[in-house]
Amino acid sequence: MSIILIGTFGFGFAASLVSSLLLTRLVRDVAIKKGWQAAPTGQRHIHRKPIPRVGGVAIFLSQAGTFSAFFLFLALRHGGYPELKTFALIVPITLIFLLGLLDDACNLSAKLKLLVQIVAGTMVYAIGLRINAISFLRAGQFGGMLSFLSTVGWIILITNAFNLIDGLDGLAAGSALFSTLVLFVLALVGHGFWIALSAISLVGAILGFLYFNFNPASIFLGDCGSLFIGFTLAVLSLASSQKATTMVTVGIPVICFGLPILDVVVSISRRFLSGEKLFKADRDHIHHRLLKSGLSHRSAVLVMYALSACFGLLSLVLLQRNGTTVALVVSGVAVLVILFVGRLGYHEVDELRRVAFRTVTQRQVITHDLRFRRAGEVLRQCTCVSEIKMVLVDTFESSPFDMFDLQWGRESSNLGAEARSSRSGRGVEVAPQSFGWRKGSESRAETPAWKLDLALYDKRKRRHGILTIGRFTMFDPIPMDINLLTETFSHVLGEMLTNCTATSDFAETSFYVRQHNLSGTSENPEKTPQDTKVYVH
Repeated sequence: MSIILIGTFGFGFAASLVSSLLLTRLVRDVAIKKGWQAAPTGQRHIHRKPIPRVGGVAIFLSQAGTFSAFFLFLALRHGGYPELKTFALIVPITLIFLLGLLDDACNLSAKLKLLVQIVAGTMVYAIGLRINAISFLRAGQFGGMLSFLSTVGWIILITNAFNLIDGLDGLAAGSALFSTLVLFVLALVGHGFWIALSAISLVGAILGFLYFNFNPASIFLGDCGSLFIGFTLAVLSLASSQKATTMVTVGIPVICFGLPILDVVVSISRRFLSGEKLFKADRDHIHHRLLKSGLSHRSAVLVMYALSACFGLLSLVLLQRNGTTVALVVSGVAVLVILFVGRLGYHEVDELRRVAFRTVTQRQVITHDLRFRRAGEVLRQCTCVSEIKMVLVDTFESSPFDMFDLQWGRESSNLGAEARSSRSGRGVEVAPQSFGWRKGSESRAETPAWKLDLALYDKRKRRHGILTIGRFTMFDPIPMDINLLTETFSHVLGEMLTNCTATSDFAETSFYVRQHNLSGTSENPEKTPQDTKVYVH
């Protein structure tokens, strides 16, 4: 890079920085004097006193003024003009700024804002900045409609992502600062002078505004600032990417906007999983979660800055343009996201972890489910209660449960919780007809960590008994479908107990497993394992 270019960019940055410092103070003072301040309303607002929220005016004027001044100077002095499409971008960018400014004043509807954003995105597409292909998908060039939808969708996503992340003092502006620096470097690599000049001017404008916006803020971005910054960065990413290689075109813009994109994805995902409206405003964004974790306002913002910096550095690594680098960057981003989001305390993440664990252990789940399904088939062939007991012992001995207590007969159907909780010295429930089993080499007299009572009914839907299952630990998940017990197994058991009650044998004895292998591998009878204890009353 020549000294002239370095001086040009340095002067552009300095001019934008100084003008932003002066204009931000002026805009803030005028807004306070005129009463153009945002009072805290609702639980979503963090600030506690009225604060002006038109800081985007200073950023827009600083960036646009610096760019225009350089355009006039270079055009008149050296005859250097930007490409027509670069100059034409002023129109849609100004439209988005005015949209945000009007929204700050009148609180426009979401549909109207989306419509204007679509119009502005269409203008960008018509100017010639488009997403024509995603190289690593090897799908070739996009068709006209797919290219249009991808381009406008990308612009709307980034525009609103920076608007949504504007929830803490200095957060949106600081995150945009890191992303803009990445786009400046990308423009330099692609030899896009006017794009780089626009990016470095925006860096200066944001940095000057941050002096007044960092906690405790005396002025906010407002929608005129967040929408303007988001839209400008989306457009600059398209412009700078077209000057670079195809791999860089895909990777760098996506990763350098990692923080706002992550916030959008997390917000929409958790609302979808919770059954809420996808675009309903709430106070559960990433920055809100950091505050709930105990971090101070400044600490939460600094954590988000660090995350933005990590995304920016990882995106610049893609300039190496080789498969190994891409794989390392993608892996690094995935690990960073998983570790960060996993520590935010979202219940939706905990539920996804549970589902992931269930997926990993699905084979074990199927094994236990099949065991109880086969047990139900064997129960239908039992002719007496003794055979039912043998089936139960064999089934539960290889199940994830540590105990079961069985009560049946007409009197047991009327037992209350107090009667069922009363036990003899050997752990047998006091009932005219009952049977119990515990896993372990010796009898376990302690109370199970948890129990589940399953009501048993006969064919006429009359309650005939109770099957109580439980475990002595609460820390291990149950690798099976509990619904199988409540919807199928307990129904079969209740019906067969009713049929076999007349031929029951209640004497204490050693039971042998019926010649039905519940695991489905052999037909040889086995003696009840020595590491179990059976109780009969």
